[in-house]
Amino acid sequence: MRVETAAAAHLPCPDKGPRLPLTGLCVSRAVKYLHEVDGGTPEKPDGCEWVVQETATPGGDVLLYRALQCAGRATKLAWSAIDTQSAQLKYESSALGHKAGDLAVTITGMEEGNPGAGALAFARAALGDPGKTVRCVARKSDVADWPADALVIDAWPGTPAGGACGPFGFQPGTPAYWREFQHQSWFFQLGPGRPEFDPGSFTLITWDGQASRWSRAQ
Repeated sequence: MRVETAAAAHLPCPDKGPRLPLTGLCVSRAVKYLHEVDGGTPEKPDGCEWVVQETATPGGDVLLYRALQCAGRATKLAWSAIDTQSAQLKYESSALGHKAGDLAVTITGMEEGNPGAGALAFARAALGDPGKTVRCVARKSDVADWPADALVIDAWPGTPAGGACGPFGFQPGTPAYWREFQHQSWFFQLGPGRPEFDPGSFTLITWDGQASRWSRAQ
């Protein structure tokens, strides 16, 4: 926790609710930072609830997101750098049975003003076969229960069987897709069963030293 927020951490929240341990934000306040992407929050299982979680990033920003909590056990993700160009989020804990260390999200750069280009470049590099990658393009997913800005990497004009664009490409029936926001491309791998986190809620926040408060990263 930052020195500036640590001083306030012992103070009660206006609604008497808890504070997040890393940022010191009241949970009721942290909810207001979350992006609300069209497409809705995934349905939660009976007996579970959505809670706000936070994860530190190497650059000093903090990732806020909505995750499941079931029977007192909450899903939490941890940042893991791959190299200077990409990173991963892995399960630190799971409400529904994922193992610690399971991959949840892959993160790489995005190309400003060229939607999907960052995701496409990453997917093509992972496929590694120029003869196959030339047909791969980024397109809107248009899947009803995914975020409205979800992208997939797919072969053009399309392959009914899917799988033509490698591990970061579109796989029919598999809940995995890209989103681009806050200068990064994010590949969400939700896996079978209920999603344990809400990809549409992911939001990077940064500390504004002059204003002495957290704000959404630009």
